[in-house]
Amino acid sequence: MWVQHAMKDRYPPSAVVLIFSNSASVGTHLTLVTVTLIDKIRPKDGEIVDQVLYWLKIYFNDVQAINHTFMPSLCPSAGANTNFRTQVCQVLSKNVGPGKTVSYSELASMLNKPNAARAVGTAMANNPIQLIIPCHRVIRNDLSLGSYVRGQSVKMWLLKHEGVKLAANNKVLPVPGAKKRPTKTVVLP
Repeated sequence: MWVQHAMKDRYPPSAVVLIFSNSASVGTHLTLVTVTLIDKIRPKDGEIVDQVLYWLKIYFNDVQAINHTFMPSLCPSAGANTNFRTQVCQVLSKNVGPGKTVSYSELASMLNKPNAARAVGTAMANNPIQLIIPCHRVIRNDLSLGSYVRGQSVKMWLLKHEGVKLAANNKVLPVPGAKKRPTKTVVLP
């Protein structure tokens, strides 16, 4: 059973459409179009819907608290996720919090696959759970925003909402005092 739930909020300039299965959130879609679909069908177990709505409320009201908020149950097999794509999403979610960005190649290095920047880009382009899996935090090496499936204006809004500073040319401004962007290798099970 698929469920769609739309959440309109005065904070983002967009609507968030959530798609649920019986056991997990399997997708989010951000769009600048106002969505009026609300509680069309609700799953028998509303716990996952409640988890995601609570997470979104925290994200849009106190984004810095999101790292201390229980992550909604997610369906790792949603879409065409491969094991590598799942690893990319897990490492990104756990290591790149609000207000921070990471380049495609830095994220590949964190996975101990320094030549896999394009594969990271493919994983981000196919991320079915945008926002919760924060693919908007992945940028190019030259600090330009790069692509975003919901458009650059949504990516810019999300990054600014999280406290990322952008230059007039829409490049991410380096953090004052930071000499080099940190990259750490993450040990995967």
